[in-house]
Amino acid sequence: MNRVLLTYIMISLAAWTLSGQVFEKDAPKKALKYYEKSVDAFRSMDYEKSEGYLLKALEAEPEFVDAMLRLGDLYYRQKRYEEAARYFEKATALAPDYKYSVYQTLGRAYLHLEAFDRARQAYEHYLQNPKLPEKKRYAMNRQIENLIFSKKAKKHPVPFEPENLGKGVNTGDHEYLPTLTAGDKLMYFTRRIGRLEDIWMSRWKDGRWQTAEELGEPVNTADYGEGSQAISPDGKSLYFAADRGDGEKIRGWDIYETQRSDSGWTTPRMLPKPVNTLSYESQPCISADGRMLFFSSRRKGGYGGKDLYVSYRQADCSWGKPRNLGPVINTPGDEEVPFIHADGKTLYFGSNGHPGMGGSDLYYSKMDDTGGWSTPVNLGYPLNTRNNEAALFVSSISGYGYFASDQLGGEGGYDLYRFKLWDSIRPEPVAFILVEIFDRESGEKLDADFDLVNLEKGESILNSGCNAYLKDYFYLPLPLETEFALNIRRPGYLFHSAHFSLTGDDMFRIRKVKVYLDRIKSGKRIILKNVFFESDSFRLDERSFTELDNLVDFLKKNPELNIEIGGHTDNTGDPAYNRQLSRLRARSVRDYLLSHGIEAQRLSFKGYGDSKPIADNNDAEGRALNRRTEIRIQ
Repeated sequence: MNRVLLTYIMISLAAWTLSGQVFEKDAPKKALKYYEKSVDAFRSMDYEKSEGYLLKALEAEPEFVDAMLRLGDLYYRQKRYEEAARYFEKATALAPDYKYSVYQTLGRAYLHLEAFDRARQAYEHYLQNPKLPEKKRYAMNRQIENLIFSKKAKKHPVPFEPENLGKGVNTGDHEYLPTLTAGDKLMYFTRRIGRLEDIWMSRWKDGRWQTAEELGEPVNTADYGEGSQAISPDGKSLYFAADRGDGEKIRGWDIYETQRSDSGWTTPRMLPKPVNTLSYESQPCISADGRMLFFSSRRKGGYGGKDLYVSYRQADCSWGKPRNLGPVINTPGDEEVPFIHADGKTLYFGSNGHPGMGGSDLYYSKMDDTGGWSTPVNLGYPLNTRNNEAALFVSSISGYGYFASDQLGGEGGYDLYRFKLWDSIRPEPVAFILVEIFDRESGEKLDADFDLVNLEKGESILNSGCNAYLKDYFYLPLPLETEFALNIRRPGYLFHSAHFSLTGDDMFRIRKVKVYLDRIKSGKRIILKNVFFESDSFRLDERSFTELDNLVDFLKKNPELNIEIGGHTDNTGDPAYNRQLSRLRARSVRDYLLSHGIEAQRLSFKGYGDSKPIADNNDAEGRALNRRTEIRIQ
C-alpha cells in the first residue's frame, strides 16, 4: 500500500477519534436528504450519482457514520480500494462497535492493497462481535490463516511462467480441466458454450496444438452436460462426469466410463454403486496403472462440503467401496479435481479449506506405503492467487503442468495454459515403456494377456485381467531403479519373459519395446529371464517364483507338451564345475514344477555349462545373458 496514504489515514484517525458521531436516525435534515437520494441512485445502479449525493451528505455532516459506510461500500464495489479503506477507517474510528460486518469488508479492501497486517487487525476486530455465529467465526479464522499465508507467499514467489496453449484449443468460450495421454500427443479438455459442457480433443502436431474436435456421440449429448474427464495414458479409456440421470428421478453428477476401439468410443457406462450414489460424484481421475479411481463427492460421512475419495480395483475387476482420503486432505471446505500422477504417490488437488491465497488454491500431497497422506503443500504464488485455481494436470514426460485461468489474458473466458514445474513441486520420477506385440513369423500385430510384476515386492502392479482393452499395446508407468518382470501370453504361443529396470537416463521418456511371440512348436525355446539363483548356488531366489508360477500355468493349459529345462553359465571358472552348477540349477526348476503339480514324465533337465553361449563372454553384459535358464519344447 502507498506509504503516504497509510500515514494520512493514521493521522486522520487520530483526529476523527476525538470527534463525535452522527447516525442515520439523528442526522441533520439536509445530510439525510442527500443520503436518501444516494440510496435511490444506488438502487438504480447509478453509482456516480450515488457517490455525489454521499459526498454532499458528508459536507453537510462530516461525522455522518452511515454515509461513510455506504460510501466505503460503494468504492469497494467499484474496486476503488484505497478510497473504500479511507471511509471505512473513518467510520470505525468514530463508532468502533456500530457494525462489526464492516471490518470484514475493510479487511478485504486491505488485502487488495496488500496491507496484510492492517487486514489482520480488521479481521480480528470482526471476531470481537459477541453475536457472531460459529460458522462465520470459523470462516473468518480461515481468512486470517489465508492472509498470513498470502503475506509470506508474496514475499517468496515461485518461478511461475505460464504459456497459453494457443488458438487451436482456446476460444472466446471457456476451456478448462485438461488431461493428456502419455507422450503428450493427445489432450482432452472440457469446453463450456453457454451453460452446456462437452468434451473436446486436440492433437499435438508440428509443434502446436491443432484445432480441437468435439468428441460427439455417444460421449457428448445434446441435452446433458459432459466434462471433467480423465484419460488413461494409452488414450483408450475415458472417465468423465455427466448429469444425465439415466432413469433416476434425481441424481446430479455421476461418473461414467467409455473405451475407444477402432470404430470409436463405446456407449458410456455409468459406474454402479458404491462409486456413484444419489449424491454428487464428479471430477474422476484414473491412476496410470488403472488400479485407483479418485473423485470428488458430497456424499454423507465426509468432513465438509466436497471431499476427495479413492476406490480400488478389486480382483473381480469391480470398483471397491470408496475411501475418504481423511482429515489430512479433506477439510470443512471443498476439495476438488484430484489428479494422481503416474508415480502413484503424488496427488494434486484444489481446495478452499487449507491455508492459501484466499480462493481455491492448488496443493499437492504424497501417499506413503500405508496409504496415508502427507500434509498438503500449497503450490505457491503467483500460480495461486486470490481467485479460484482448482485443477492441475502434470505430464509424466515433459515436466509441464497444465491448468486453466481467466486471469492471464488469452482468447477470452478460461483458457488453457502450461508451465514448467519447479523442483519443490515435482512428483516422483517415472518413465514409461510402450509394449507392442507381434507374431514372429508373420509380423502381424497380436492381442495378448500380460502381467507386470514388481520383483522387489513380488506383487503384480498391472495386468490385462481388468484391462482387456490394453491387449494390442499398452503403456506401463514405472518408477525408476526398480526391477520388474513382464510376462506376456497368448493361447497357441509360447509365453514371453522379460526382465528390466529403468534408470535415471529413462526419466520423462517412453521406452518402446517390441515383443515377438513364437507359436508353440517342437524345438522352440523360452529364456526364463526372471529366474534367479543365489550367488554360486543352485538355491532359487524368491524373486523367481512369479516366473515359475507362469510356467506352471502354461504347462497346465497345454497338457500335451513336454519340456526340457536347460541350465547355462558363462565361461568364468572351471568348465566341469559350471556344467555341474548348471545341471543343479535346472534340477531346482524341475523340482519346483513337480511340487506344483506338473507330472515328472513331462519334465527333463540338463546342465550345459558354458557350451551354448548366446552372447560374447568378453564383457559383463554378455556374460549376464549367458547365465540363463531355458525351456525347450520337445
